[in-house]
Amino acid sequence: MIAKTLRHTLPLMLLFPLLLFSQQPNTVTIFGTVSDRASGAGLAGVRVEVISEADSSERAAAISDSSGAYRITLSLGAARAGGTPQDF
Repeated sequence: MIAKTLRHTLPLMLLFPLLLFSQQPNTVTIFGTVSDRASGAGLAGVRVEVISEADSSERAAAISDSSGAYRITLSLGAARAGGTPQDF
């Protein structure tokens, strides 16, 4: 009886971790606030860019809103971020 139960249960136990890993998201969201170092005030109109580490191409970008907040959603991968004021 135990051998029969194991024969049916073991394949399910082996597949369970695969089901867990298949649920992992393929995207990541980066968010934050661009602010003035001296005053701490949010800076509007700053272009926040995410650059690919592999080939230095732009992967995604956003412009900070009136309070300095930004949000970027992109696919997983090695990258770096930076910002550039738009009106200067």
